Amino acid sequence: MGYSERFERFFPNLAHNIEGFHDADLGRGGDTVWGIARKFHPEEPWPPSYDRCKEIYFDEYYTPMQCEAIVNERFSFVFFVAAVNIGTGDAKQHIWTLLNMPLNGQIIGKVTLANLNAALEKDWDKQLCDFMIGMNHHYFNLHRSDPVKYPLDILEGWMNRQARALNL
Repeated sequence: MGYSERFERFFPNLAHNIEGFHDADLGRGGDTVWGIARKFHPEEPWPPSYDRCKEIYFDEYYTPMQCEAIVNERFSFVFFVAAVNIGTGDAKQHIWTLLNMPLNGQIIGKVTLANLNAALEKDWDKQLCDFMIGMNHHYFNLHRSDPVKYPLDILEGWMNRQARALNL
């Protein structure tokens, strides 16, 4: 499969922070390999290969989140990591909240991209900080709502991965 140059830069940085096998006691997805949860990919031969995991990240996170079309590469990577951490639906809601847009959309479309890219071109570091603050609040709220389902080690992993995304 041919990937964009941007995705080829993003994926090793993401994979470095989630490599290996994690057992079913952590997180809601059960056993994971390279961050791919068996529970959410029951049709996959287990364990999936590194290359298959890369394909899943491209197809299920990078492409639907329109990461290639986001003008600021650092923001694009942070957004990609957020989608991996909490899912594409919640990550989209955080973008729409950041942009003061209605939360009723299903996709990151032309209007969202135009608004996001205009905001990033105007003041990308403010948008990035606001998005990171929103994500950290989201992680804390998940933990507070269900500390058993979202224990502190999961919260810490998400926040560390999100912070490391700034170093792309």
